[in-house]
Amino acid sequence: MAYDLDLFVNVTSKEGTAVELYDESVDYTDEMLFETLPFKFSRAFTYNKRNTEADPVIVYELNGVPVAWWDCENVRGYIAK
Repeated sequence: MAYDLDLFVNVTSKEGTAVELYDESVDYTDEMLFETLPFKFSRAFTYNKRNTEADPVIVYELNGVPVAWWDCENVRGYIAK
């Protein structure tokens, strides 16, 4: 990873586009949290690699540059500007 993950997450949380998919009426399964919803989120931007080193956060990269991240536990993601 050639970038500071914490810095990317902090900056994107303030300046990026938030995507909230949480629904309190849903009983989430691990498959939903870690596969189905991240896939749905990832259709909103272009990427070529999923970095899962920061579990439960998935960082999406395009040519080694982070472009978005998904928080599996809080059911929300952020897309960089």
